[in-house]
Amino acid sequence: MNRDKSLVQAVELWLPQGEVLAFGSGAYRGNVELEAFRARLTFQEGEGLPGAVWSQGKAMLWQVTEIPFLPAELAAEMGIDAAVGLPLFDGGRLFAVLTLLLSHRAEAASCLELWNVADELDVLKHGHGYYVHCAELERFSPWIQFPRGTGLPGLTWLSGDAHVMPDVRKSNAFIRAGLAARCGLKNGIGLPIHRDRKVVQVLAMMGAEQNSFISGAEIYHPQGNELGAATRFDWSGRGATTGESFADAAGRKLAGQALKGRLPVVVQTKPAAAYEISLALPLFDRKGLKQILVLRFG
Repeated sequence: MNRDKSLVQAVELWLPQGEVLAFGSGAYRGNVELEAFRARLTFQEGEGLPGAVWSQGKAMLWQVTEIPFLPAELAAEMGIDAAVGLPLFDGGRLFAVLTLLLSHRAEAASCLELWNVADELDVLKHGHGYYVHCAELERFSPWIQFPRGTGLPGLTWLSGDAHVMPDVRKSNAFIRAGLAARCGLKNGIGLPIHRDRKVVQVLAMMGAEQNSFISGAEIYHPQGNELGAATRFDWSGRGATTGESFADAAGRKLAGQALKGRLPVVVQTKPAAAYEISLALPLFDRKGLKQILVLRFG
């Protein structure tokens, strides 16, 4: 996919520095003007999407009209019309905010959803969603709830781990399998959002069978300073597609940097005609660092 056809147009990392969030790093698919503009920004608590995520301590999805500090002409050029912000916690300490800038110009069916834990009912409720070419799923999803262990969001909540479904259409646990098949969705990843050592939200991402916006994933379970082997999933057409174990997976160097620094690492490469963004994400639960998830956005 070229830049105009990519769902995730940019990935940004914001780090607390005293009373502000400062730019840590980012990948913008070669858009140096947007990168230069965003790199100069800082956010106070409650200011902009990163500041709002910091202040409220929860993941949020905003439309572009709600996002200050994003020049309209640059957003229009890249087709950016929304952004999702994710808080990253180690216990009760927020150590980073991650933002994904999104575009509806993606040709393939794509979906990102935020599910919120409703403690009083012990279910996950639909918080917000971003849907491309899957209108039926968009209409249906806000009306359902997921108990612990049910569906991609519920399985992620139950385990507290990043959870991969290589084919949601064939999973008995995925109650929207028929809808996903009709929309052309196939692979799914659930990302737990921990706070104070428990899962409070789940980000569910689903990509198409062809040209998935998630082109690959690797999951590591580090022991101390050792990464161990990765469980690798590849939807780019360049490698194995199922959850096979590899000691030399492509994202190992990136995962090693995240393990060493205990911070996300964002890079962009150009393996073919278009840019690819890679993100290594350390995930902490009540016992500390639990997983490192490497995602590739094509």
